[in-house]
Amino acid sequence: LACKLRIFINGQLEVFDHQLIVPEKMSGDLMRLEGYTHIGTMIMIHQQISDELIDDIRSEMSTIANDVRFGISMLNVKGFSIKVLALSTPEIELIFSICEKMFRKRLYNQDKIEWRK
Repeated sequence: LACKLRIFINGQLEVFDHQLIVPEKMSGDLMRLEGYTHIGTMIMIHQQISDELIDDIRSEMSTIANDVRFGISMLNVKGFSIKVLALSTPEIELIFSICEKMFRKRLYNQDKIEWRK
């Protein structure tokens, strides 16, 4: 399974994320989803994203008791990418919801959006 995400801004390629997952080669291998069954990626781009916001998101997400792993990386443009490893889709949605809530509150002074009913 290959996923290639490209984000262009004003016609210029600014973000390229390439994930290659080969299930038949992953059983028992260290550093290959580390026993997790679900992976999620969220990318946010905005001119006001700062190191402080990313540090706050990291702090908030580190308090989650669920068995998930995540990483946040700054992009070459004003933005960040979050990768999440989890055992279910709702766990990934929780991480993304926390991130979105902080993003919307800090940058727009708005509440989060409920995507699912």
